[in-house]
Amino acid sequence: MRVLGVAALLGVTSLAAAEKSVFARLHPAMTRAEVEKLGNKVSLGAYQGHLISSFTSEGALQRVDAIATFRQGSCPEALESVRRYLEQDFGAPRSLKPHIPLRYGGLHQRCHDWRLGAAWLQVCCARHELKEGRPPLMNVSASYGVKGRDAPIVDGCHGEDSLIIPLDGFH
Repeated sequence: MRVLGVAALLGVTSLAAAEKSVFARLHPAMTRAEVEKLGNKVSLGAYQGHLISSFTSEGALQRVDAIATFRQGSCPEALESVRRYLEQDFGAPRSLKPHIPLRYGGLHQRCHDWRLGAAWLQVCCARHELKEGRPPLMNVSASYGVKGRDAPIVDGCHGEDSLIIPLDGFH
């Protein structure tokens, strides 16, 4: 009964509850067909996003990205929403603080990196939107990279490549 109460409080739908198992079932040995069976939608906190998978030229799973873009609320609200989601999924401690925000010059975004136990997440906010009196346009992303197969991180990218969630077989 307590679990149902928590789920209702967090606004977790049956779809979002089912999506929790998507990440739990990821494994480096999965084939493209097996990954495709997981679907292409994901819940990141209160925000609905898409799963994007990539494979090596030999067909091995390389990485799975969960990316959501939306315009509502504020950066702190988005960070807190996704932080609670990852705490629920990964049991991360609540006491961890955000990393120093990163700036990506040409994107006019301020990016906030969080480390939650073994989990990483990032929220990027287009700050210029605030000057126009609109809620900031935000990107929330989390990435699962298979150790030894994922592409190197490149400075100045949109941020997805810097988000690595280390799980068993992942880093």
